[in-house]
Amino acid sequence: MKVAAFVIAWGIYSEKSGDNPLSVKGYSAYWHQSLAQSYKERELFSIAFPEDKTPDRIWAAFRRLYGAKAASAPSENVSAHLLSIRGDFSGG
Repeated sequence: MKVAAFVIAWGIYSEKSGDNPLSVKGYSAYWHQSLAQSYKERELFSIAFPEDKTPDRIWAAFRRLYGAKAASAPSENVSAHLLSIRGDFSGG
């Protein structure tokens, strides 16, 4: 779940922040969390998907499946957003 949360949070950051290039530092600032926490999340992603440098490929697939609903979370509450779409993944 932590890696999925990071992928979705990264995707929302990539679509809404306007940052170019995207970075862990920018992600951290966007979500108002410590840089250390952001790097921990990125590390978990790297363990799960060692072939991917960023979650962009996985986010793109997720967006194709879930469309605009995927990126509709308000930036201050991604956790609640994940819970609201969780049923889409579990068939509920």
